Amino acid sequence: MNDLVESEDELLDPQPAPQAAPRTKAAGVLRRWRAQLPFGADSDPRQRRRAVLACGMALALAAGAGAAGVAVHRADLHRDQSRVQSRILLHLLGGGASMTFLSVDGSGHTVVPDRFDIPLATDFAISVRNDGAQPLDIRAVRIKEPGVDVESYETSATVKPGEAVSVVARVSVHCTAADLPQYPSGVTVTVRTAGSKTKPAGKPTDVALAFDHGSHDSVLPDASDQGSAYLVNSFATNSFYHLCANAVALMPPQVTATVLPSGASPRNPVVRYALHIEGTPGIADIVAPAAPSSRVPGVSVETDLDGTKPVGNSGLDVTVTDRITDCAAFGDYLTSRGGAAVAADTLHSAVPLSLEPADPRFRSATVNRPIGRDEGLFATSGGTVLGALLAELTAACPQL
Repeated sequence: MNDLVESEDELLDPQPAPQAAPRTKAAGVLRRWRAQLPFGADSDPRQRRRAVLACGMALALAAGAGAAGVAVHRADLHRDQSRVQSRILLHLLGGGASMTFLSVDGSGHTVVPDRFDIPLATDFAISVRNDGAQPLDIRAVRIKEPGVDVESYETSATVKPGEAVSVVARVSVHCTAADLPQYPSGVTVTVRTAGSKTKPAGKPTDVALAFDHGSHDSVLPDASDQGSAYLVNSFATNSFYHLCANAVALMPPQVTATVLPSGASPRNPVVRYALHIEGTPGIADIVAPAAPSSRVPGVSVETDLDGTKPVGNSGLDVTVTDRITDCAAFGDYLTSRGGAAVAADTLHSAVPLSLEPADPRFRSATVNRPIGRDEGLFATSGGTVLGALLAELTAACPQL
């Protein structure tokens, strides 16, 4: 008789029934991964609830962040568009400024200073164009240059988009300033976006405009332009040196004439006189030999000046000798110009001298500067100088 005996291992460590082996390795990996998820069939219900709640919160946060990003992007686009709309684009036309010195006032009276060291009142003009999207108010113009006093220009002019305007400031130029630059470097314009019924004007903004010094030609008004008729004896330029040079060219130097006895006769047809040149107050002058402003038929002219000389504090004396080589030719020339009344001025126009500033910065004058004005140089002391000159001329050429 056989007895049934149970093993102690089976009683002490019971094992579950073995499951059917998975058909493939991939299926086994997928089954193990799904068993570890909180949503698995064998997971804890509380763990599943927490997982669902966490996923919901994550989705809500993602949706909120997306909505906020869209709002921020729209705000950025609106802000960028507003910046473009309110951007100030002010462009300088012509590359620089034009400085105009008016030597006569509205009544035709001369306003040229008597001294070169007196500041020159000058119109300082620039042209600007509004290339922005909104109208601009030009509020002020400021120039900062050594040797230049600026009156801040204030205006309420409004420039529409695409339009240009000329802005003029009044300045005083000290020509004798040692640090005066040749050209202005730039200008600062204070502008703001113009206001409307729906929005206020923008804040004032300073716009610095640098000048282009690619070309520096001095500019003169066209004499054929009737619109420039009021600029007679005036000029426009973009150079401080040209401005001062042309101004000093309009200032009459102090010159007096004295007739010297020369024993004039048909055999010695010579007229001689002395010029005492004191120059222009406020600037050092030099006198140099030069081609005369006109040539007179039948007359040769020479001086005792043997080279360039400074005028000096006490002035400079120069002797002029007019030799009448052909009395008939000289007489015909005087007849064509007005007769004996212009004889003295005609002789003086043939003097081969030039009066220039000693400072080379101001030798670029575009206006001729004769030594002594023709009008009044010999008509002094009740006409005695002019009478003495005509007497010498008559003695040299009796047929005149």
